[in-house]
Amino acid sequence: ADASTNGTINTNADTYVNGGESGNGSHAASNENSDDITADDYEYDEDSYDDVYWHWMRLHIAVYFLNFDFAERMATKLNRAAANEPGYHLLTVRLFLTGIMASGRYHQTKRRKYLMMLRRCYRQSKKLNKTRGRNSLHRTKILHAEYLSATKQDNFRENKEAYDEAIHIAEQSGHIHEAAFGCELAGEYYLRFGLKSVAKHYFAQCFTYYKQWGGAAKLKYLKETRSDYLDKKLLVEDQPNGGGITTLEEMTIATS
Repeated sequence: ADASTNGTINTNADTYVNGGESGNGSHAASNENSDDITADDYEYDEDSYDDVYWHWMRLHIAVYFLNFDFAERMATKLNRAAANEPGYHLLTVRLFLTGIMASGRYHQTKRRKYLMMLRRCYRQSKKLNKTRGRNSLHRTKILHAEYLSATKQDNFRENKEAYDEAIHIAEQSGHIHEAAFGCELAGEYYLRFGLKSVAKHYFAQCFTYYKQWGGAAKLKYLKETRSDYLDKKLLVEDQPNGGGITTLEEMTIATS
């Protein structure tokens, strides 16, 4: 999504995520021995509590469209602004999005701090499943699969089992968009290793889930970025869904 100089958000699905945030924030060196994501992990130069929803929405968009550089800036701001917010849903989704961002940045940079951030998000999410309920178990499982893909990169069998379990739990619990996202992440993992046939399987499954969910913006994104790995039949059968989710803002609200 684009942001204009007055801070309004362009939700045209054609633009996806191009940056344009307000304020300044940077990730500080974190305590690698701690599993908790706290305000102390971040440096920030202004109180942005009133901007929680703004950063929350843009973090969703950035992560779902794999713009991890921008997602890092949004995660820094959101985690600082919402550090004292105890709400279960906000906390679990914040851990999930921050963890996926960290995974993406680790694959891009190979910097250890991102791997440690992913590990802390996974462990804290797992702890919440035990202490505050299992409604977000599928998110924890996706984080686990991403952590394995970073630490046991060539263990394809174990990683496939982890992704498949996460996708199955997300689907069974009715979180179709997160089942789709899990498939997409699995596809990207196998694509990094040149296993195109396996990647194609996950991208096809991802496309089907997003179509069921009504995520027109994601379908358009996949057709533009991963058409080589999508069956031609899927592309031909795909028709505009007049009742579906066509803007990034609608998608963000739907995932909240």
